[in-house]
Amino acid sequence: MPLHRLAFLLVSILIPVCLTGSASAAGLDPRFGAVDAFFAADRADELGVGWSRVLFPWSRVQPDGPNDWWPAIPDRYLDDEARRGRQLAGVLVSTPRWAATAADRWNTTAPRGLDLPVDSPANLWGEYVRRTASAYRGRIDTWVIWNEPDVSDRGHDGYAWSGSIDEFARLQKVAYLAAKRGNPEARVTLPGVTYWWDKSHRRAQFLERYLEVVSRDPDAPANGWYFDAAVLQLYNDPRTLYDATMEYRRILDSYGVTKPIWINETNVAPWDDPDRPLTRAHWRANQWEQANYFIQAYAMALAAGVERLSIYKMSDDAEWRFGWESYGVARLDDRAPRPVFTALGVAHRQYAGVTRGQRQDLDGAIAVTLWRPDARVTVIWATEPRAVRARISASGSSAWVHERDGGGRAVLAVDGQIEVDLAPATHNTVYDRSDLYLTGGPPLIVVEPVTSGAPTVTVIGRGEPIPDPDVEGGALQRAIAALRAVNAAAR
Repeated sequence: MPLHRLAFLLVSILIPVCLTGSASAAGLDPRFGAVDAFFAADRADELGVGWSRVLFPWSRVQPDGPNDWWPAIPDRYLDDEARRGRQLAGVLVSTPRWAATAADRWNTTAPRGLDLPVDSPANLWGEYVRRTASAYRGRIDTWVIWNEPDVSDRGHDGYAWSGSIDEFARLQKVAYLAAKRGNPEARVTLPGVTYWWDKSHRRAQFLERYLEVVSRDPDAPANGWYFDAAVLQLYNDPRTLYDATMEYRRILDSYGVTKPIWINETNVAPWDDPDRPLTRAHWRANQWEQANYFIQAYAMALAAGVERLSIYKMSDDAEWRFGWESYGVARLDDRAPRPVFTALGVAHRQYAGVTRGQRQDLDGAIAVTLWRPDARVTVIWATEPRAVRARISASGSSAWVHERDGGGRAVLAVDGQIEVDLAPATHNTVYDRSDLYLTGGPPLIVVEPVTSGAPTVTVIGRGEPIPDPDVEGGALQRAIAALRAVNAAAR
């Protein structure tokens, strides 16, 4: 996620899923989160959002020196979130000019005094983290250290770290120890990383580079390797939430480290919203494909054992210019939210309490089976631009099928089998790869009242490829017309 947007805001594998405890008194699930939920707190409550990530830029809190203390977020918002029962995680990022080690891109540099003892007042970063953790103890007990340090292009909006990996390892160590001094109950995570920056540059993943450095620190094992969770921030392709998590787990295993994995941001930008129209390009999805994305992505993440998940973001930014992507699942006003809002509610309800999961790649489809204490949930969707008929072995005489729009129906098993028809995939907006479909077609969620055994899922039929991937009908034309109207009104 670009920092300028941050600043503006104020194969089948079976794996256990880590649970983070029971839901709060407000009935919110602490596993499912949203970035900046306080901007649309009532809508977040409707979705059952149990935790929210909020930003604490050091350069905003202490802009002119260590004696400054300007709260990054007004207390009334934090107090309201606590009253609603929503847990908060703060992101500590952005070196102030006065503490920077370089004048160029000062907010991305390692701070001065970083190599001094953690309890030294001259360790500016350590003092800021300790004071922050202490000041918000009980309201914010989880702290994320920095944001996307794997982004290496200095011209990119998301560029946030110009230091070395060794300097970052020291930054993380100081933050971990200082936060625990300020609040012994604090959880301190690694930064959320994009995964794809390292992947596309064919270099070791950030987590692996970090662990290689701290493995040389004799004090690291006794201090939990200076982090309580590894964090990913993944977009556009729901399969990545499974694949990247599995790769991160492999890296942790290679160092003998056992830590939960969180996904602090995920989404795909819609291009066909009449209010904020964009071009059908750059991995973007239409609004119904965005709805598909969350049901598929969350199923993938839970099957891979992710402990916490969070949407980016709860509501749109107030400011918008043509070309800016809007990720909010709720609008700024009280009109009906986008289809993704309903789909996310379906996912939260049907995936609540999941304890383990399994992924199965089929011929033209993907099936993910998740187990809740009271049910077996099979999520299935087509991965190609053609309809698919699939057969699922049933545990009883019937099941309930849920859809992305909140609808549902009972289906009867015939000879111990349930058959479902899956609509084609249409999300093929990768540049120069019209044959590549990221998000699949509309998913179906098949719920059976059984808590053991894996279903047998097979594809029994595939239709002809559809000629036009924009099956939602006229979305591009409507978006262009809306954009022309906006431009005409501005003249």
